[in-house]
Amino acid sequence: MRPLVYAHRGGAALRPENTIVSFDHGLSLGADGLELDVHLSRDGVVVVHHDATLDRTTGARGPIAQRTAEELAAVRKYDPRKVWTA
Repeated sequence: MRPLVYAHRGGAALRPENTIVSFDHGLSLGADGLELDVHLSRDGVVVVHHDATLDRTTGARGPIAQRTAEELAAVRKYDPRKVWTA
């Protein structure tokens, strides 16, 4: 039996982490599954994001739990390769 391969954060080394783009890409490369982290917004909506705060991967600061889902939807993710994504 072969080991299962999971795309960590969707394949964060190849695409902006925890985005639909990274998930699609990881699966297209043959990953058996996806690894992702979830948090709750202030209004109780499940949000896919690795860190508990927005600081490392976005242009915003602070904990995810202190913003509503609507506020979080307006935050742009930052790709370390200098690409901003929706």
